[in-house]
Amino acid sequence: MKAIPREDVVKIVVFWVSQSWPLDLEKAEEMALGLGWERIEEGLLRMPYPLTNATATLTDMGKQESVAVISFRVTDVVLEQSLERDAFMNDVFVGAVAGLQREWQKPKMRKSKEEYKAQWHLSNGCEVYLSNRWRVVSFVIFSPEYAEVERYLRGRR
Repeated sequence: MKAIPREDVVKIVVFWVSQSWPLDLEKAEEMALGLGWERIEEGLLRMPYPLTNATATLTDMGKQESVAVISFRVTDVVLEQSLERDAFMNDVFVGAVAGLQREWQKPKMRKSKEEYKAQWHLSNGCEVYLSNRWRVVSFVIFSPEYAEVERYLRGRR
């Protein structure tokens, strides 16, 4: 089982959240190259980590061509259930939460049968979600504009 090192995870998330939003998709891809990422195709980048599927996705907002969502896996996907897998995923999740908590604040935590989720609603409008779905740990970052749309759709406005 493999994972992106915790320090790198924190740097990656803080890097993207700290950008000047809205962020043009083409500019975001250029910035990703500076992180050592490689462009596979529009909006899909390979990250320099030894994961089975070390890719990040930059999803745009359609006609506006600004980045709405950035998502990536922190770990390999491990389908076979075991105590070792669950402990590994939990350690990666807890480590990433602790690292980002030092950067921002304590996240809102949600727990269900399927996953643990840490949520940060940041002062610049970005929303960050870290999920431990037992078979994989992953991040989703919403741009301030997209986070506003999501809040509206959830009736949280």
